[in-house]
Amino acid sequence: MDRPKGYKIGIYRDGKIKENKMKFGDYVQIEQKRYGVENEMYTHKVINVLMSNNYVDIPVQTPAKETLHKELVPVLSCICCGVDEKKVLHYKETDCKGE
Repeated sequence: MDRPKGYKIGIYRDGKIKENKMKFGDYVQIEQKRYGVENEMYTHKVINVLMSNNYVDIPVQTPAKETLHKELVPVLSCICCGVDEKKVLHYKETDCKGE
């Protein structure tokens, strides 16, 4: 199977193979909750890609809080660019929009 460099493969319990499109250094847009007006998209930088059941629900509330879910899914470890670049949070890959 020919795939671009940097792509990682995750294997699920049912034997299906999924390729992650995001990798270290990519930028993604994640929806942030705003009260009284439209939600806003913030830029985050991907630090790691992993499988987890602990991630932040979208849209992100203030303060952002990771919650446990029933199933393992691909998640991205991200930092919010220009806001808090020391705090790493996990977001479900399907909730993130690539730039």
